[in-house]
Amino acid sequence: MIINSIFPFVEFGIAYTKLWVFRALDRGFRSKDSYNTKKSNMQTYIDIYSGPEYLIHFKYSGILNVTFVTLMYGIGQPILFPIAFFSYFILYSIERVLIAYFYQLPPTFDEKMTKNALSILRWASVFYLFFGYWQLSNLSIFHNYWAYIKNSAEKRFSGHLVTGIHVDHASPLLLMGTAILVIIFLQTFFNRYLKRWGFSFGGASLNVDENLPFFFTGLKLKDADWLLQEYNNLYENYGFSILGKKVAKILDTVGTPKKAITGVPFYYVLANPLYSRDF
Repeated sequence: MIINSIFPFVEFGIAYTKLWVFRALDRGFRSKDSYNTKKSNMQTYIDIYSGPEYLIHFKYSGILNVTFVTLMYGIGQPILFPIAFFSYFILYSIERVLIAYFYQLPPTFDEKMTKNALSILRWASVFYLFFGYWQLSNLSIFHNYWAYIKNSAEKRFSGHLVTGIHVDHASPLLLMGTAILVIIFLQTFFNRYLKRWGFSFGGASLNVDENLPFFFTGLKLKDADWLLQEYNNLYENYGFSILGKKVAKILDTVGTPKKAITGVPFYYVLANPLYSRDF
């Protein structure tokens, strides 16, 4: 856990050193000017002089790892709690800086990965309570349990097994763990009925009207001409384009009389006031 807490620094050091070596090789170890490059392709230049990709799923995995290990063994080894706090603090601090100055701009994710991580994280409380009960009810630690071994072939009993339910200092953990396990079971298999009966909430989808116009409706005439010229330049000189052929055909009909438009979907024509005032 201590090694894992300082791993963000190790990860940054490896990634930065790798980029520094490739950039120095590209400049020939002589110039510090990033424009002095041996690359003849824009994409390979961007790959070297941009930061690494931000692997958000890897960060979620690290958080889950620290949380589960701490809660499973924390009652028996309380030192894990300050180590976990240190791990979270280091991860939070360094990630805020690296996202702003080192990593590439992360893609826009929806809430599914976060909800999935939270659904997994709730099981950590079950592990904490049941493993905590098992450790606090350990007979060898709290009741000085021991047993004779009559011969060398006999199995030695450690007292770690739960031989019975007793009301003692560990009982609240067992009671709370059982209650949370029942709640998770009901939420997993009977969530729809719980919402219907008013015992649960959430999960409702909201349809938000952002009041945004249709793309071809909100596109200005000069912007349509600029996109079309860029499309023609890239396609004729470099053999690729950033627009589809259907989109280019629609942009090409902007300002054209209605009778001259062929092969354009009718709903594009109706939705776009930029074609002609004849519409």
